[in-house]
Amino acid sequence: MLGGRTPYEVRYGVKPDVLHLHAFGAPCAIVEPKEWLRKLDDRATMCYFVGHKYDGGGYRVRDPKGRVVVESKDIVFFEDGLPSPTLK
Repeated sequence: MLGGRTPYEVRYGVKPDVLHLHAFGAPCAIVEPKEWLRKLDDRATMCYFVGHKYDGGGYRVRDPKGRVVVESKDIVFFEDGLPSPTLK
């Protein structure tokens, strides 16, 4: 019936852009703005992806340390696994 195409592709004639979609529970890091940080503060907080913001334009992540859900736009996703720790 659709010939292996998605309904979006049948209607609009192009494949949908899915780069903004991420796996539920993927590890990620919220990048803190430099203005909010003191000299020895961590620049990122490790979290888990739980969804998209309701009004769009951002992501909802769960902070396991604070046990809260945070909304942010400045996020780095680690869907291929967490990076190995390195000392610089």
